[in-house]
Amino acid sequence: MCFLQAPAGLGRKGANTLSRRRVRSMVIMNNAAGRQPVLLVDVMDTLVVDPFTVSMYEHFGFTEHKDFLLAKDPDTWIPFELGNMSENTFWDNFFKDKRKVDVEKFGSYMRETYSWIDGMQDLMSELHSMGVEMHLFTNYPVWWKMVEEELCLSQYAEWSFISCQMHTRKPEPKAFLLAADRLGCMPSDCVLIDDRSSNCSGALDIGYLDALKFQSAKQTRQLLRKYFPTLTE
Repeated sequence: MCFLQAPAGLGRKGANTLSRRRVRSMVIMNNAAGRQPVLLVDVMDTLVVDPFTVSMYEHFGFTEHKDFLLAKDPDTWIPFELGNMSENTFWDNFFKDKRKVDVEKFGSYMRETYSWIDGMQDLMSELHSMGVEMHLFTNYPVWWKMVEEELCLSQYAEWSFISCQMHTRKPEPKAFLLAADRLGCMPSDCVLIDDRSSNCSGALDIGYLDALKFQSAKQTRQLLRKYFPTLTE
């Protein structure tokens, strides 16, 4: 039985009270039962190169990433990522000085920069061919459509959980619970793959079977063999 609301003692702040010992026991029970976990896979900086962390500052004419961060409005991204701000409003307020942004040029830059992280397309392809149930679980705005158009991630996993559609984001407990609830499974049936430690901790705290912190395709393959022993090296 799935639950959308956190169980007793697992409110927004109380989620962190779930013991790691209990999480480990969930791993043992699932493995003993022979159930194959559901993989929830992050997208940016896990599967796909994120332009923001690579060269976006250069696109906007800055020589240093830190100067770019100082120039942009820090209060626009999260509402946009949550789907609570339109893209027009986002661009109108992107920079503190309200400078105009060439949105078409920006879109071209993003499309050119999106690319698979080395080895991850092969890994996703192999997991898909094995019949592993996978879902994309990402904090990202409507730009996810550009990622899909350029890289076609949906050939391996569905875009099931996107922050701009869910109106919640990792590592909020609600995001993790909502994903499990919509899949019709328990949190303890889910394994998260994510590059952010905070997201991995949030998933474990809410009762996910496991959370694998992404570092490389090779490292992720090694960790996944715990659940899928036939994965190639």
